[in-house]
Order: sequence, then C-alpha cells, then structure tokens
Amino acid sequence: MTTLTHVAAPNAAFITRLSALAEDIRQAGRRYGIRRQTIRELSALSDRDLKDLGIHRCDIGAIAAEASRNA
Repeated sequence: MTTLTHVAAPNAAFITRLSALAEDIRQAGRRYGIRRQTIRELSALSDRDLKDLGIHRCDIGAIAAEASRNA
C-alpha cells in the first residue's frame, strides 16, 4: 500500500500564470459588457438620431467592438 506523505507546494510561476489568466478573464468580461451595452444603447436610437451622429445602423457592431477594445 502506498501512502502520500508529502504534498508539493504550488510553483510560484504557476501561481503567477494562474493570476494572469484570472485577470485576462476579468478583462474579457468587462470588454464584453462594454460591447453589449454599446450595442444596446445605439440600437435603441432612432434612425434619425443615428443619422445625426453620422452612424449607419449596420456600423453599430463595429463601433461597439472598437469601444470595447479601447476600454
């Protein structure tokens, strides 16, 4: 019968990579939220309001993607 007598401590590099991954996931969530909010707000505008802003309805997705990249 084998008995486990020693458990290795996590490697510091592994902890650092894991923390970086968690931060990347949080950032992606924030960017996704900004993108969805931008789409929701621009989509709620009338065609006339969009025209006043110089935006075509077909450009909303690209504008939202740009907004989320710059966040």
